[in-house]
Amino acid sequence: MSNENIASVMHWVAVEEKLPNEHQDVMVYYYGNKNSKHFPNLQFMKQSSFYNDEFECTEEVTHWAELPETPCA
Repeated sequence: MSNENIASVMHWVAVEEKLPNEHQDVMVYYYGNKNSKHFPNLQFMKQSSFYNDEFECTEEVTHWAELPETPCA
């Protein structure tokens, strides 16, 4: 499955609309490399925890999504 297909099945929430629950592990969406001459506004997704009203991420998070269910073994 491509990243585009994965993103289309996830429900992304804007941080302006709602924040995750305290101590919740989530996927985050942010813009990285803002100062890069070669790849401006390169987009990334990664896992992060949310606590003390902040994401455990050094980038400016714009959206978050709950982690998907793990696959059945």
